[in-house]
Amino acid sequence: MINILKQIDFLKNFDEKQLLGFSKIGTREIIDVNQLVLKSSEVSKGLIIILRGVFSTTHLGVEKQFRQGDFFSPLSLIHQTKHKLSVKTVQKGEIFMFTRENFEILAEKSPKFALMLTSAISKSFLISTEKYIDIHKED
Repeated sequence: MINILKQIDFLKNFDEKQLLGFSKIGTREIIDVNQLVLKSSEVSKGLIIILRGVFSTTHLGVEKQFRQGDFFSPLSLIHQTKHKLSVKTVQKGEIFMFTRENFEILAEKSPKFALMLTSAISKSFLISTEKYIDIHKED
């Protein structure tokens, strides 16, 4: 899993020890075919990283697929957001879920790492907004 996390823009500058700690706080889930991972208009539970499988969303009649290393909802760790689009599995997959509650635990255990993570997410999002599908809407 650490190798997958290293592929993600906002995590690529963290060392293996930091990524291992991050991975131990979140949870892994197996998702069956045609299951919703994100549902439109629901409040985001947190950051979701695809570990394996194929996931998709359709917007204005155009399908977009996501694979290993892709992620959703990074800003939900910082503030509460609602999904604009639904995302479901195309084939059986596995995700890593890092909730806002996980982020609070991380912030208590390692405030420096939590600050670095927040900064990296914000910077990555601002620099690369064209890489992200806007799956959230403001409250």
